[in-house]
Amino acid sequence: MKSLDRHAAASGPSTALTDASYLRVRLGREHYALPIDDVAVVTARGELRAVPGASDDLLGVVNRRGKVLPIFDLAHALGLGAGVGATRVVVVEDGDRLAGLAVDDVLGIGPL
Repeated sequence: MKSLDRHAAASGPSTALTDASYLRVRLGREHYALPIDDVAVVTARGELRAVPGASDDLLGVVNRRGKVLPIFDLAHALGLGAGVGATRVVVVEDGDRLAGLAVDDVLGIGPL
C-alpha cells in the first residue's frame, strides 16, 4: 500500500477517502480497525531514536515536520506481545496531538 497522507491529500486532487470509514491493520494474527478521521498518515516504520527509561510500549521517537513524534508498539500495548514484525506506522491525531502506532501491515481502507 502506498503511503497515505490525509493532510497532503486535502491540498491535492480529490480522493475517495471520504467514502471509507476505517483503516484496517494487522497485528500478528489479529485484525483491527481505526477510524480514518483519526489517521493523519501511514508510512514505513523507518529509523527510531530510543528514549532512555521509557515504557516497553514506546518504541522510540522520530522527527516529523519539526515535531517529536512518539512511536508506540500497538501489539505490546494491547497485550499481544512485542510487535517484532511491525513494518508500518499509522500516525493518529487527537486535536493537535500526534502519535505513531507500529503495526505489522495495513490491510486497506473501507467499511467494517
